[in-house]
Amino acid sequence: MKVLMVEASGRGFLAHHAQALAAGLAGAGARVRMATAAGDELAGWQAPFERRHCPGRDCWGWLRREVTTWRPEVVHLQWVDSAWQAWRFTRWAQRQGAAVLASPHNILPHRGRLRRLPAHLLWYRALDAVVARDAHLGWALEEIFGLPRERVVVDERTPNLMGLPGFPRRRPPELAPRAAGELRLLVFGHGAPSKGVGVLLEALAGLEAPGLHLVLAGQDPLRGVPAGRLGAARRRVRVSVIDRYLEPAEGAWLLRDADLLVLPYTKLCHSPQLALARDCALPVLRTHRVQGMDFAEGRDGVTVKAGEGAALREALAALAAQPGRLAAMRRALAEAAQAEAALAGLARMHLALYERLRQGAAARAAGRAAMQARRSIGAGAGGGT
Repeated sequence: MKVLMVEASGRGFLAHHAQALAAGLAGAGARVRMATAAGDELAGWQAPFERRHCPGRDCWGWLRREVTTWRPEVVHLQWVDSAWQAWRFTRWAQRQGAAVLASPHNILPHRGRLRRLPAHLLWYRALDAVVARDAHLGWALEEIFGLPRERVVVDERTPNLMGLPGFPRRRPPELAPRAAGELRLLVFGHGAPSKGVGVLLEALAGLEAPGLHLVLAGQDPLRGVPAGRLGAARRRVRVSVIDRYLEPAEGAWLLRDADLLVLPYTKLCHSPQLALARDCALPVLRTHRVQGMDFAEGRDGVTVKAGEGAALREALAALAAQPGRLAAMRRALAEAAQAEAALAGLARMHLALYERLRQGAAARAAGRAAMQARRSIGAGAGGGT
């Protein structure tokens, strides 16, 4: 089966998920071509599938040429920059005989949601299927956008290349080696007020745990943090800030090196970092607003109430006082690690879905051909009278 995987950003968790899925599909025997952005951060990774990068600005036109020349049976859209353009492309690709599905990261973009809702409504209803990465998205697709149940597939697995055992790792040069007895906390990813870093720093400012070392790594990780919070926390614990976009190998190193991933979000979020942490055998301290996968309290980490610095402080104090508890969690997670098996299972699920959609696209093409034949016969009969 020929599958054209489309991921327009070329960076971040979405790019890693799309390329991990493409690798799993290729391992399962599918012919996969990845269409992605020119700035693909994974371009240096030796992929087991073909990759093509949009050479200019008209990427939708370039994508049409890819479909015309390569003739995929399935087009899987992983991230798009315009729902209106995606709708036009979807309808066109279906007329070429391809089945088209999508895996939206969010039901609507973060900005201009009401303004963009009509275009997303058109696009979602045109797709042959939508893969929702959690039950909330699945519910919204059915109840708000009116998609039939058989066209919505819910699958919470979000494999990431950084979680695979063989992915390259490299220590960020800004980060000093560990000190003796250090307990390293990691907050990973771009900054946003809803990610709760300000609450975390407030909690650390009231904590007596000199062995703690907080690493804030990603683009503008202190965005939205009130003035003075970082300085107050640094008077109590060590804090390192790596304020830049990290290379994938650096992210993989940080996730394997840390003792605890901290997700102090104040906004409801289905975070792919939960699954990534499990694949890296990294325990998680999260707020109850962070959802995703089958998180088991005590096995995958610890959950506290969102927005409460005291709850975070209490949890961190307990973990710092019992470093053996985190070490035991890491050992148990490492023994149960199934990143490669999970990826293989996700690939099998998608291949079964693709086959069902391929058959539907073939039936649609046959119906269109039959209708055109009837019109031709009718036109011929009318011309002979």
